[in-house]
Amino acid sequence: MESAPAARFTAPVLVRKSGAFEVHRAYDTETGRLVALKRAIQPASSERLGWEAKLLGSVRHPKLPAPVAYWVDPDGTASLATEWIDGPTLAERLVVGPLPLEETLAVVRSLCRVVS
Repeated sequence: MESAPAARFTAPVLVRKSGAFEVHRAYDTETGRLVALKRAIQPASSERLGWEAKLLGSVRHPKLPAPVAYWVDPDGTASLATEWIDGPTLAERLVVGPLPLEETLAVVRSLCRVVS
């Protein structure tokens, strides 16, 4: 994973916002691929984002987005770009209703592989 100026990522579209982060879908002009661009909203969130970048950089798994770049702007705001993965988050999926047992077991197995 490398450092990158924000100018590398263009045409951001806000897809999610929480109290601590904004997530945009953006275009990586260097690779020609879509990325998830996560930016800290609060200074305290920048430290957490740095930890997340380090963790993603140390783990490789098909169910986790690969990190593309991490940087901190002069004002201390951190950003993390990862590969874009289409589809709902687990939280979005659970809004539809509980997962059937087989689907639950598949998620648990996948999580176990990630942390093993």
